[in-house]
This record gives sequence, structure tokens and C-alpha cells, in this order.
Amino acid sequence: MKLKRKGEGIKKQYTFNEAVVNPEFPVWIFPEHIQNLLIQLKEISQFETQITGSTLLFVISTLIGNRARIAVKETWIDTANIWIAIVGKPGTMKTPSMSFILGPLKKIESQYNEQFLEDIRMFNQIPKKEREDHARPKRKQKYSNDPTVEGLIDTMLYNPDGIGIYKDELNGFFEEMNRYNSGGNKEFYMSAFSGGQYIKNRKSYDPITIDNIFLSILGSIQPELLRNLSQINISNGMIDRWLYVESENNIPMFSDDDLPKELAEQYERYINAINAWEAPKYFDWEDDAKKLFFEIINNIGELMQSDETGEKLSTYLSKMRTYFARFIALICSIYKTEVITTTMIDFAADLTDYYINTAKNTFIGFSNQAEIEIIFQRENAITEREKVIALLKHFPEMSKSKIAEKCKCSRQTVYKVYNVLKPKV
Repeated sequence: MKLKRKGEGIKKQYTFNEAVVNPEFPVWIFPEHIQNLLIQLKEISQFETQITGSTLLFVISTLIGNRARIAVKETWIDTANIWIAIVGKPGTMKTPSMSFILGPLKKIESQYNEQFLEDIRMFNQIPKKEREDHARPKRKQKYSNDPTVEGLIDTMLYNPDGIGIYKDELNGFFEEMNRYNSGGNKEFYMSAFSGGQYIKNRKSYDPITIDNIFLSILGSIQPELLRNLSQINISNGMIDRWLYVESENNIPMFSDDDLPKELAEQYERYINAINAWEAPKYFDWEDDAKKLFFEIINNIGELMQSDETGEKLSTYLSKMRTYFARFIALICSIYKTEVITTTMIDFAADLTDYYINTAKNTFIGFSNQAEIEIIFQRENAITEREKVIALLKHFPEMSKSKIAEKCKCSRQTVYKVYNVLKPKV
């Protein structure tokens, strides 16, 4: 993988409609030392770049939270709030890939916990008669692993910058959101995605009001479950609000090579600097930046209205217009800059393009299963080999891993058939 310099490879035509089967995660949106880290993690530890890069976006989003906002206009103000679902099978490198990138965030969380325990210790040393004149310390928090909605609301009340959720498995989350009796939880999460004010009335307690609610989420989900969910009408469009990352599902082959210690230390310093950054309340706009912003937003709108765009994709693109603005806030936070430049917008467009294509290959792409079954019938493809040949013929750009998944066979089988038929397909 070639290290790309800032500004290289930037698209100048923003159409977002070119089909890309295996889109490349745009590592060039990051500073050079972060690019190098992601590349080294891929080469040494076999951590998939699309997973480590997306996890890093979650980490920075969680740390920045409500501290910095993008004001497109008076009626459109947003934050760097993102929801990311890593789509992959069990037994691959999803969890280790995410865990390494989450490391500095976990360390920050541990420091908050240590400070809280010390504050509580000092609080308990105050004589009981005087203690009522002192507020009980509250724990500062950036993320949680398995919170209840009630717990999240309480946490956000004392952490106005917002919070992130990291769940190794999102299966339960999606299933809960699809139940008819989960209305209260679903309402909370829909508000959390959109931001703004959230008011919770409780039976035995005073109401809680959270201004500018902020929640970023990261987790993984198995392809089959996402496939099933994508074929069910989930009310309020919950499934459309996620950024999907397609895992390569490779089984790792290990060596004794290890990541240089200085790279890991440099990464931790970078995350700590992001956390300590005095972010602006609102980012400023460079003269030509807003013009380019609306050009890209309108191109996405034109694609939504195109006769060639299916209903699922059109609905998803409406959320990507929101994400495009959020990506700009996120990119500015990555570089700790107060000014939105055309370069920042270019990088945000690259991210938008990437996640549109991953959505096409995951939950939107699942809709082509019926077409595949028709092709199998038309080609009289019954055996694994016959099915592989049929897909190689009709979907030449489909990855070998995806063909193996569709034909329910091993990748070795696909490669054997491909190598035999290579001159013909």
C-alpha cells in the first residue's frame, strides 16, 4: 500500500455513482504519521485499514463531541457525530484491529476513573455534618461499553460534551431496535443521532433535559444478521443511519514482527493532543469552501433523484448528505484547525464516497441476492463450481471473497475455478 500525501488523488468530479466493489479506505485524509501507522498495522499485524481508519474516526469523534460544530447556515448546525458498523464474520481480525486504535481512549477513560475514585475518597473524608454543603463528585466519562438508555441519559447530564459507545457486537442493539416494544429506546437513539435537545420525564424523579445531545457508536455485526435486517422494514430508518465497513474476512497468518514502539507512542500523544485541544465553538469557512460544499451536496441530491438510483440507495444518500457535513467537522478536528478549507471538503467527499460504496456492498447490496438466484437458475448452476462460474461471468468485478460467500464455498475453490477460466472470463 502506497503512502499518499495530503491532497494526492483527490477527486474533482463528485458524482458518487461509480460502482466500486472493493473501495479503498482513504487513508490520505489523515496526517502523514497516522497514515504510516495504519499502513504499518496492515503490513505487520494484518489489521484491515478500513477497520483501523474507521475506528480512529470514532475515537476522534468521541473525544471532540459537542466541543466543535459546523454551521452550514442558521438552520443547519451539526457536530462530528458518527455511527459505524463493521460488517464481518467471526474469527477474523475485527476486534484486535479496533482494540489497538481504541487503546489511548481506554487509557483516558481509566484516568478519569482514577480521578473520580480519588475525588470520592476526598469527599468521604468530609465530616458528615458538613458533607451536605458539598456536591458529590461526578465521574467524567468519554465512552461506555454496554450502557442502558437510562444510564446514558444520566451520564450525558454530567458530560455535556457527549459520549461514545463501543460494542464489540451490535447484533443485540439492532434486534432491540427492531422490536415493537422498544419505542422508548428507539426514540432516544433517534434523537441522539440527530442531536438537539432531549427531555426525559421520569415517574419518581425530576425531568432531565439534555441540550445538544451527542452520541457516537462503534461496533461490529455479522453479515447474515445485517442481511436479514436489511430485508425487514425497520421503522424510522434506523438501519440507514449507519456507516458500514466491509471486512475482508481474512484469517490472519501471524509472524513475530511487531509494530515499532515509537509509532504506538506517537499515536498515543496524538490522541491526547486531540483530547486536550481547545476546539472552536464553530469552524470558520474559507472563501471558496462553502461554494464547493453546496456543489457536492447538490450532486448527491441529483443522484438521489436519478432514475438509475434504487429506493434503498436514495434513502441512504439522504443520510450521507448529513454525514458529509459531519465529516468536515471531523476532518477539521483531525487537523486541529479552526478553518474549513477546500482541502478539508475534498477529504470529506472522499470519505462520503467510500461509505456510499461500502453501503452498496453491504446492506444495500444484499438486495441483489434475488438476481443472483435467477442467474443460478438460468445457468443451471447447481454445484459449487457451476455457481462460481456463473458469478465470474455475470459479476466480473465481484471480489473472490464475496463470490465464495454467495456460493457458500471456500475462497480456494473460487481461485481454482478462476485460474482455470482466467482467459475466458
